[in-house]
Amino acid sequence: MPGKYLDRLRGSDEHLRAARMTVDRQLRSQSGERRSEVRHSYNPPAPVRLRVEHAGGTVGLFTVHAHNISNAAIGFFNGAFVYPQSSCEVDLVTHDGERILVSASIVRCVCVEGPVHYAVALFDESIDAEMILGQGEHAESMPTIPESIENETDLVRILTENIADISQSPALWQDALPWAEEVKRLITGHATRMKTEHHLADAHIALVDMDGVIKMVNHAWCRFAIDNDYASKPFTGTNYLDQCKTLFQDGLVTADLFENIKSAITGETESYTYCNTCHSTRQNRWFMNTITKIEGNDELKEIRYSLIARTPTENTPSP
Repeated sequence: MPGKYLDRLRGSDEHLRAARMTVDRQLRSQSGERRSEVRHSYNPPAPVRLRVEHAGGTVGLFTVHAHNISNAAIGFFNGAFVYPQSSCEVDLVTHDGERILVSASIVRCVCVEGPVHYAVALFDESIDAEMILGQGEHAESMPTIPESIENETDLVRILTENIADISQSPALWQDALPWAEEVKRLITGHATRMKTEHHLADAHIALVDMDGVIKMVNHAWCRFAIDNDYASKPFTGTNYLDQCKTLFQDGLVTADLFENIKSAITGETESYTYCNTCHSTRQNRWFMNTITKIEGNDELKEIRYSLIARTPTENTPSP
């Protein structure tokens, strides 16, 4: 791919960092991908080059900032708009520095932050993303890094963003305080109390001790409470078992359900899974709830609420 390739984002580091966080948040909200479309963080050892054939017959040559890659496509940041449906060639870089030229088509391009555009190029033929990344069956063992997180600095940024978001709630700002402690632990080289996956998960997650006292909740837990007007006081420090007991006494949960939840939290049983509803005026929602041990931590249990189905209610206006 001869020619002079321009990096239109040179000197735009602050805008690029903000754009990465925005795109990461959007990608984490998506689910149900097929295996061939699973995205991996892509931080190649050399710049990725892009040759785009514009509709008018001209050619654009860009050095782009790779963000993620799958067997089907690559997502990247560029300092110029590239028109969807444009044919292009992507000069991919493998984990060991080799270049592989791949034909593709632009399928998406949106302005994210300042001059930064996020674009997706769909490969004409599927590639082996794990080979590009050096994660095939013959690759050396590599640390597992959750999707959209490349290093601890990225997690610090996301936690800081989450703190700013929830701190605006008069009722729940105290639930953000443990996240600030997580940031401190990361900066000083200590392991976080919540796993990275917990902080990034769409599921609503709480960590409780053996007495049922909530020690920490994730951002998704707080955001759901705020969005659904459930936020009246902080969750951290309250007793989850006491709340379940109140529901049982009010006849809203059965005795068996309460006892099974209690047994899983106190350690009498390994885990417990059950379904419950949490309907609103606009949506009927069903959740799969699990209470499990946390690997390597004998003091805390994980409570995870995962949305499994939702339908609009009769009160929801038609689009």
